[in-house]
Amino acid sequence: MILSVQVSFLLLFLYCFMKNHCHTFLTIFITTLLVSCTKEITLDDLPGIQDKIVVEGSIETNSPPLIFLTKNFPYYGDYNLNDISSYFIHDAIVKVHSSDNEEVVLKEFCSRDFIGVLSAAQKTNLFRVFGFNYSLDSIIKYGDSAKFLPNICFYAPEDILFYYISGKSKFMGKEKTSYTLDIVKDTTHITALTTIPTTIRPIGLSYKAHPNATNDSLVTVFVELHVPDTFGNFIRYWTKRNQESFFLPRSRSVWDDKLWVGSSIRLPLERGQPRRTKLDDTYSYFWRDDTVHLKWANIDKKAYDFWSAVERDNGDNPLSSPILVKSNIQGGLGVWAGYSISTLKLYIPKK
Repeated sequence: MILSVQVSFLLLFLYCFMKNHCHTFLTIFITTLLVSCTKEITLDDLPGIQDKIVVEGSIETNSPPLIFLTKNFPYYGDYNLNDISSYFIHDAIVKVHSSDNEEVVLKEFCSRDFIGVLSAAQKTNLFRVFGFNYSLDSIIKYGDSAKFLPNICFYAPEDILFYYISGKSKFMGKEKTSYTLDIVKDTTHITALTTIPTTIRPIGLSYKAHPNATNDSLVTVFVELHVPDTFGNFIRYWTKRNQESFFLPRSRSVWDDKLWVGSSIRLPLERGQPRRTKLDDTYSYFWRDDTVHLKWANIDKKAYDFWSAVERDNGDNPLSSPILVKSNIQGGLGVWAGYSISTLKLYIPKK
């Protein structure tokens, strides 16, 4: 049976080739494969998921730790994006302990706790930390309206409000330091370890005009750096245009040093954009008269493994192939990541 099918397709291919209808053959061949390999799978056939706490935690140099705790839910399950607050885990005991024997107990805050306390500009900065790109004008317009501002809950040091006003906190990240995260919620105990590595600051930024003269208002921005001659250096980066927020690249934000150990290199930067933005022919470029800001972070291997897997999965694409995400969370899901931050700025002049 298998042999006869193969012979039939061979004869059909030879006929199509002689008649110059190879595209027709390919269409028939692919359609036949799809039909013959079809198997009906219902949602009832999918395995259930185990309830776990999802951690997204970070600590940067000169910044306090910030921890988001949420519930996981099945991909095909029911969820309500209009009630974001229902997915947050409340009343957990959260601690961070450093390798130099400092410890802080984190307190739960929700974004609406800050309404009426922060100025409009401070609220704008706060919500941008949460990934919401509200403009200063929109914050001023809606003022202290609780209906406008989503209630985002997180865990941070008790002096976090003072940090958002002054930039200072009693417990802030330091390079070459490890941090243990400890979470207790009812009978669930979660631990994780991350390290803020040594800062390897880029040499500088430069730019190059668009190769097509008809797009002379666009430029490519490059980062110049020297990669150490030892393996095991990993980075993640964000970019910002003018007064916008920092955004991650849409394709890949994390890199390792496998190809460039011991080299001085000049790499193009992809302009970060919000995930919901429709991409066009200006994608990854900056404009003349822009001030470009780069947020460059050295990270450890476990943070790199996590974010690299998430980005390879192309997580916002429902047709992406399932992969195993390498989490460094023991007893839960997600990531606890340390970032050694460098910032650079470049103004691109008009012609």
